[in-house]
Parts: sequence; structure tokens; C-alpha cells
Amino acid sequence: MNDLLIKFRKEKHNLKGEFVIIIEGVEQEQKNSSNMEAENALRIMLNELSLNQSVKLVSQIFKMKKNEIYNLALGIKNNDK
Repeated sequence: MNDLLIKFRKEKHNLKGEFVIIIEGVEQEQKNSSNMEAENALRIMLNELSLNQSVKLVSQIFKMKKNEIYNLALGIKNNDK
């Protein structure tokens, strides 16, 4: 993005019309590492806090949906039994 911005600023007098910039979404690998970090944080919090408190905090920290974290927490609880 920075390269495009620099290029557009240098050539702003030669540019005419509209431009479309396509930005690639988050790669699956990045999502998986974020999920792993959330799961690790969730495991730690579940040892100290209630399920609801843990889910609420982890979802705020990692900016993930509460029901996604809740399902992850249920999986952790079921596997720990």
C-alpha cells in the first residue's frame, strides 16, 4: 500500500480516471495463529475465572465473536474432563 501511495503521489499529474485497488484478505495461517493464541489465553483464564468472564475477556482481547470463543471454551472444558 505504501508503494502505491508513493507512486500515485509522484505521478498525480499523469493519472486520470478511476482506480480500483484490490486488497487480499487475511490468510488462513494468520487466522489459525490468532485462534491458537486465543485458545491459550482462554485455557489460562478458565483456570481462574468463570466460563462467561473468560469468554467475554478473550473475545474483547482478540476481537473475535463471543459464540466462537464460547464454542472453543466448551471444547476445552470437554477435553479436560
